Amino acid sequence: MKKVKINLHLFDHKGGQQIGISFPEGQYKRSLLYPIDHVHYTQTHRCWYVPYHEKSINQLKEYFEIENLEDIQHFKINTSQTDGYTRIELDLDGNHRLKIRIIFNKELATKKLREIQHCRYESKNKVWLLPASEGSIQRLEEAFPDQINYKVQIRRSDRGATKIVKSKKTTKPFIPSQQKALDELERQLILNRYSIHTRKSYLSQFKSFLSYYRRHDPTSITKEEVENYLIHCIKERYISESTQNQIINAIKFYFEKILKRPRIQYQFTRPKKPLQLPNVLSKDEVQLLFEHTDNIKHKCILVIIYSAGLRLSELIKLRLRDINKSRRVIFIKAGKGKKDRYTVLADNVLPLLNQYQKMYKPRYWLFEGQAGGQYSVRSVQSIFSNARDRAMINPFATVHTLRHSFATHCLEAGFSTALIKEALGHKSVSTTERYLHISTQELSKLQSPLDDL
Repeated sequence: MKKVKINLHLFDHKGGQQIGISFPEGQYKRSLLYPIDHVHYTQTHRCWYVPYHEKSINQLKEYFEIENLEDIQHFKINTSQTDGYTRIELDLDGNHRLKIRIIFNKELATKKLREIQHCRYESKNKVWLLPASEGSIQRLEEAFPDQINYKVQIRRSDRGATKIVKSKKTTKPFIPSQQKALDELERQLILNRYSIHTRKSYLSQFKSFLSYYRRHDPTSITKEEVENYLIHCIKERYISESTQNQIINAIKFYFEKILKRPRIQYQFTRPKKPLQLPNVLSKDEVQLLFEHTDNIKHKCILVIIYSAGLRLSELIKLRLRDINKSRRVIFIKAGKGKKDRYTVLADNVLPLLNQYQKMYKPRYWLFEGQAGGQYSVRSVQSIFSNARDRAMINPFATVHTLRHSFATHCLEAGFSTALIKEALGHKSVSTTERYLHISTQELSKLQSPLDDL
């Protein structure tokens, strides 16, 4: 039986991240979602959704054909982190008892539920049961302070009927000194001209830190207390190495840039980052990708990304005046880290580029949407994923894989890492040198001892 096609997207709902499900026009039937665990409908976002988890995506892959696999890879779900994350859902059964269903991390949640008085497991429906009372809810909130994503209240009518009411959790207001610290942090981040993404990250992490020390004046928090908070996040929230670094950066920024305290006073142990090698396409795979892209505009987009080693964000910001055909260079204005640079404009790109400009006549941006303005990120991702699937090449490749492939192929062609570093806009040559690990040029010189047997 042919699988129904679906598209997935990520959004915030009920205090956490969810994976939204959308069907092509006329393809939706409620019965299609029956095999999927923990699927719900949101009237606010007008879509069906499942929890943000690796298990959810694996189950959807089993029953559906997911059209935008490219976007799923951009979700970057940390399996080790989400497997440690616990979440429960509450409801009421027919006998006016609290019905508790474990969504994630059965082992950890079961251990906590066994410690709650009068809580028992019903194997028939695979749920835990508690008497429906305010005391039961209080005990659950104490055992799962961050795992219940909504506020729960018990309501009884005059006739004795019981129901539970779920409402959005309201965060307790910060004390004046904490609110002042947040305002000062945001003000300094703006003055330092940090990007909007960095500002959001720092403020979010600092808010969580202040919430942990709810009644503390931020100026009186010691280094030991900061380390205790980090240990809590690692053991209870199962944060990744990058999240740990974000927390440290946000806290250090406040103490060092706003309170002007010595840097040496707040030296924290940094986690060791795993060495992850970039995904790379072979030259034959790149050629197949281009051959399976018929639309001239789409082909021009993919060719320029690969031939110049561009980031996706840099491609959509290209202006007509950034293309210097006489000098054979492309000017990148305010790339990552707000750095300007030049990169190469390949000779083989010019005929295709001239043909594209003659046909589409862009006015300001090199690639414009149908209604004008910048071309969207999602459209470029869709172009790549469709071409990749038609060419039947590496299914895990993304748009950014073309940039990795450019660097690796330049390295294998004998160009110096210093030259490639400038073209890619790397801050340090050590970033460029990681492509040495995946280059087959040197590896091909190594002979396996099996060949001598």
